[in-house]
Amino acid sequence: MKRQIFAWILLIGFLLLICNILFIGFYREVSAFIYIIIAVSFFIFNMRSKRKQ
Repeated sequence: MKRQIFAWILLIGFLLLICNILFIGFYREVSAFIYIIIAVSFFIFNMRSKRKQ
């Protein structure tokens, strides 16, 4: 249950981050940098889980 709540919070935050980059523009450079960090970490952790299988 805690993992589902955490996943929903991350999803909402990610969607808000995308909306900020595309439409709002508040600290656009910082938001884009955070987006890149999230994307790279997703690919790194995704590749690790595929190697374990």
